Amino acid sequence: KIVKVEPRYLLVAAGKHILGRIPSVHMADVTISDPAARFKVDQQLNVRVLGIKVGDDGRSFVQFTNKRSLVNSQLARITTYEGIEPDTVTHGVITGSTVDKGVFVTFYNNVSGRVLMDDLRLLGVKDPTTV
Repeated sequence: KIVKVEPRYLLVAAGKHILGRIPSVHMADVTISDPAARFKVDQQLNVRVLGIKVGDDGRSFVQFTNKRSLVNSQLARITTYEGIEPDTVTHGVITGSTVDKGVFVTFYNNVSGRVLMDDLRLLGVKDPTTV
């Protein structure tokens, strides 16, 4: 349930004693420019836990996603570096890109990696900022 709507995140309650955040990049599969127009306090959401984060104040909080592609995914979830198997097909979120290096992809539990520009070119991608 949404407790507070902010431009950069949603504060949500998952039960009586668990508060967490949904950062703007995880509010939906598309960019939400005005969260207050789309989300309301007390609105129920079906979310998935991404992991535990540490805030600017040093306190830990649960980070959730509301992206339908992640919440409803039946694909394997990458949650540790040790658990990654070759040729695994999964969902991730592009969290950065550079023209010369490729794209940075984040999975669950803050596991992240990079898809090199050479590999993207094999897929026909010329500009990683358009992926």
